[in-house]
Amino acid sequence: MIKNNDAKLYVWKTVIVMLISLFTMLSSQSIVSLLFRVTFIMLLLGVINQLYRHHFLNELHILAISIIVISFINLLIRTPSFTPGYFNKFIIFSCTVIIIPYILSIPPDKLIIKYIMNINMILAVLYPIMYLILSVDGYSHRWLTLNFTNPNLTAMYLLHSALYCFVGLYYYKKTIAKVLIALLTCILIYLIFITESRSCYVAIIVFLIFFIKTLISSSTSKISNGFSLLIILTPFLIMFLYLYLSKIQFLDNFFDFLDLGEGKAVSSREMIWEFGLKYFYDHPLLGSYYHISKGSGISQLHNTHLDILVSYGLVPALFFIALLYRALERILANSPTKLSNISIFAFFAIIIQGSFEAALVSGGVGLYILSFGFLLIACCSNNSLESSEEST
Repeated sequence: MIKNNDAKLYVWKTVIVMLISLFTMLSSQSIVSLLFRVTFIMLLLGVINQLYRHHFLNELHILAISIIVISFINLLIRTPSFTPGYFNKFIIFSCTVIIIPYILSIPPDKLIIKYIMNINMILAVLYPIMYLILSVDGYSHRWLTLNFTNPNLTAMYLLHSALYCFVGLYYYKKTIAKVLIALLTCILIYLIFITESRSCYVAIIVFLIFFIKTLISSSTSKISNGFSLLIILTPFLIMFLYLYLSKIQFLDNFFDFLDLGEGKAVSSREMIWEFGLKYFYDHPLLGSYYHISKGSGISQLHNTHLDILVSYGLVPALFFIALLYRALERILANSPTKLSNISIFAFFAIIIQGSFEAALVSGGVGLYILSFGFLLIACCSNNSLESSEEST
């Protein structure tokens, strides 16, 4: 059994996300809402307990707390009125931020990997059961939703499970386990395909390049900090490149075969990103949390970095990038293994996918827990795991 309480808490949070997915597909929204709030409370209590026991704040804690405090101050300054539900988006963002130093303060333990992987394998199995056996497809006649709010969110949950399956193809050693996981991975990729979420297609393709390279390599190469920073900045780089290509009509002319219509046009992000940038240019320091949501607090700008930049201002956005970079720098400083590299590449795929969706920091219904599970696996990977024989 896992001895560390912080690790136990994270494992239980992963179980709750699995239940959130299950009850979402079963259309039990009241249970989903309750479980979602439980994840907030668990993380808050866990962070308080962690800080109380350690009696000090490390650099990552300071960065995370600074982001939350500055964001909240900026939000209040620019908000003329609000209701309690108005802060839900900010709470999700705060949880995404504070979980980073939380998981990096957990003592490495290979049992954590075993529990996280096994829970995620169960979650991965639930999707095909719901769709193929119980005929749950969702409200849309064209795109798969599995009763999630939209096909893109569905695809993001499926993407996380597919990435955990790819990690599982290396982690589990028994042949029968590898065969079953390979079959499950193919089914999940098919389900992602019928959501028609192109951002998830891109994330899988990029991950597969690094995954295959890692498997066929005779030695384990270290991921550089410079490459890590490039990936972290990718949502910004893709956004500005996209807007430039859209202006010269390159996207519409060259990628017209990818135009799916009904909100999935190739240039569909142009309007919302320009909308967000306009508010950023008007209020770069304080952000426009209230105004971009028209006072509801419910908004997302389909790009993680832009969403933070526009909602909370320049300083929280820069600090968030610094937090991700410093966290990955710490992980990459350790002796790499193939398992740790595969897990980090899975997290990179989530960052790249965040170039077109902001669920990691806004409205992800617990996705951030699954996302940072990849980094926790990387943290807990060491050379002894390379020869360990894990079973399902």
